[in-house]
Amino acid sequence: MKKILCYMLVIVLSLCSVSLIACGDKTPTTETVTVYGEFYTVQEAYDNKLLTLDDFAFIEKNEKTPENYVALDDETRSKIHDDYYATHALVGDDMQMINYGSYNGCRAVFVQDMYYDIFFEVLGRMPYDEYSLKPTESRLDDIDYPIFFWRLRIWKEYDAPIEKEKPSMPNGVFYSLEKAYRLGYLTRSELEQIPKGSSSWTYDRIVDQETENKIIQDYKALDFETNFEQIWYQGVYGEKVVMRVWDHNFFDPLGEVFYISIDGIKLRDIVPLIRVWIPIEKIKAEII
Repeated sequence: MKKILCYMLVIVLSLCSVSLIACGDKTPTTETVTVYGEFYTVQEAYDNKLLTLDDFAFIEKNEKTPENYVALDDETRSKIHDDYYATHALVGDDMQMINYGSYNGCRAVFVQDMYYDIFFEVLGRMPYDEYSLKPTESRLDDIDYPIFFWRLRIWKEYDAPIEKEKPSMPNGVFYSLEKAYRLGYLTRSELEQIPKGSSSWTYDRIVDQETENKIIQDYKALDFETNFEQIWYQGVYGEKVVMRVWDHNFFDPLGEVFYISIDGIKLRDIVPLIRVWIPIEKIKAEII
């Protein structure tokens, strides 16, 4: 009887060992999302021959007459909407999608949401609406396009839905001065400290290297046309960093000045625009 019990104990222990080894061999599975199509920047769409210069010219010509664009049907709008939420870790309740037509089986849309709206709130008040993109062999031709053009997303549907890795959360969120103030992240006294001229702007890093690396990583992760070059710092208010991000794809070489007014405070701005970067842990409860 004792021998039988010993054999049974050996068998049980062996099975447990195999089970533990099998569990130990399992690697964490990557969380995925289902998507119906792919988002491209205008440059990527041009490089991949999805849209032509004639298509881009049509978009530009009819920006003020959107009724000339091919309408976005409900099914396609729903797929683009779902894809946007699936492929962006942060999407605010204020997300808006504007149709810019259909081209060679692709849809051109302009998306504004909580995380990717750095420029959109002030563009309409700027005294000019074009800038020149310097040509290189790999870039679009030397054509003046409206500023909104470089924030378009070109969506092309797959033959069948696919699984993609779920996007990870960014380190922080970029806000315009107006939105940061409206949401309570900047106080009136902090707004008043922002210099009216350029004498206080500096290339010198005034945050620790880890924070600067996070800011750069977040900016490069934005899915519109970005070509990061440098940060101009204005100041740090608690953990909020006020700055301009110099992006060669989005700047005004003439340095045209315009003014914004926030709660009666008049502020001077240029392109690249002032923005506020706030660590994700400070706003996580609000946006998730």
